[in-house]
Order: sequence, then structure tokens, then C-alpha cells
Amino acid sequence: MLFIAENGTLVMYKGEELYFHPLQKEHLPELLAIAKNLDNAYTVLCGRQSAYIESTEPRFINEVEKYYAKYQVVENFQDVQDDLLKIRHL
Repeated sequence: MLFIAENGTLVMYKGEELYFHPLQKEHLPELLAIAKNLDNAYTVLCGRQSAYIESTEPRFINEVEKYYAKYQVVENFQDVQDDLLKIRHL
């Protein structure tokens, strides 16, 4: 089975990684600054190992759990060490 995941940043076939293109870490501060200015949206960092969130607001957690089997609440997105595949807003 062929998996094209996270908007094409990760492609797997028969358990073998064919393509991987993470977000460049140097762009993260600018992208997060833009994300924080979006009204009525919470940010989710989608990493190779997990999704990452900063908010524990119950309605947001409920939405996160609809889409992500694995997520971690972090104090600051800048501290995430995982390879990041995309930034999403819920």
C-alpha cells in the first residue's frame, strides 16, 4: 500500500520511506508568529512522531482527538525536537 501523508511531505511504500521533506526549522518562528495572529484558531504542529499542541482548552482537545491518535501538549512550540511536516489550525 502506498501512503502519501501530511500533504505530500512523507511518502511511504511497503514500510519503506520513499520521500521525506520536513519544514525547515529556521522558518518556524516566522510561521508560528503568523499562526498566533489567526482569530479563533488553535495551532497544531504535525511531526514525524506526534502532533504537538500548546493549548489544553477542552473544545480544542476534543477536535485534536478526532484527527490525531497521538499528540503531546508542550509548553512552547519552539521546544519541539521532532521533524515537522506541517502546521495546521483547528
